[in-house]
Amino acid sequence: TYMIPSLVTEASGLYTMTSTLFMKPVKADAKSVFHCTVEYSMPNNQIKQESSDKFTLSLL
Repeated sequence: TYMIPSLVTEASGLYTMTSTLFMKPVKADAKSVFHCTVEYSMPNNQIKQESSDKFTLSLL
């Protein structure tokens, strides 16, 4: 299991951050619940956090 992050500086000066997770699920992952979370810094030393909706994997 590994992740590849990517950071793009847009023409506006803002950033677009993506991460792609590569994993080979196993039978034990069938009932697992996954989500993505990002943490970022704001002015005045504030730390913000955003999370994706939760999701499961359909394993055959």
